[in-house]
Amino acid sequence: MKQTLIKVISISCSLLLFISIGCKSTHRNTEPVPAKTDATPPSKTSGTVTHAYQASGCGTAVVITNHQSGNKIVLLPVNDLGIFDVEGLEITFHYHPLKKMNPPGCKTGSPASLSDIEKK
Repeated sequence: MKQTLIKVISISCSLLLFISIGCKSTHRNTEPVPAKTDATPPSKTSGTVTHAYQASGCGTAVVITNHQSGNKIVLLPVNDLGIFDVEGLEITFHYHPLKKMNPPGCKTGSPASLSDIEKK
């Protein structure tokens, strides 16, 4: 009985020792992170407003063309372009692609949120 108790205690201590050694301690840095003073804002994207896809239900679109490769990206703005909703108008903007379905019948482009829109 005494030997079993000693074995149980020694196994328990060994197990606790292995667990404590295996646990990784996390070190928190308490020093404040300095603010970035030379941070440059992200560059704006250029695109052309088009209504070419309205017949298929897409509404107003903005086409971004990569001049090096010739590839085109079609964005479907979810927000109103307001005074910039003019066919052929070249604009600059920031955009964020959205995980959202295209409008019914629209098989071109991807929904996106446009911000900081300006005439080019």
